Amino acid sequence: MSSLPNGIHYAAEKFNAALYTLTGPGSQRERLANAHEDSIISVRPETLPEAMRYSFNEFREAITSVPSNLGEGAVIASIARMSDDRVSEMVRRFVSLYLELQFALRVAESRSLDSESGPDDEA
Repeated sequence: MSSLPNGIHYAAEKFNAALYTLTGPGSQRERLANAHEDSIISVRPETLPEAMRYSFNEFREAITSVPSNLGEGAVIASIARMSDDRVSEMVRRFVSLYLELQFALRVAESRSLDSESGPDDEA
């Protein structure tokens, strides 16, 4: 059994906040940019399960690929230059990451509960 990385619960809180932002008012571009700037930006890859880190880094690189320009941050610049389909893909990728993180937390919680219960706890 692998242990969860330090900071995973903080990362989960930030992912939850980002998901709420993605489902809020505004255009999909605005919501994606706001989700990153308000929440995702503060998540460090090492706080995620190892199996998620590559995908998370790919996601982050995709939405920061264009250098900042005249007061416009890299996220705004990158998202502004994406097609509508690409923006939708980035939102879907984040939702997949969110679901993967939630699954990892639930599995770890279940394993923790199983290890705490002994033979006397079984019916």
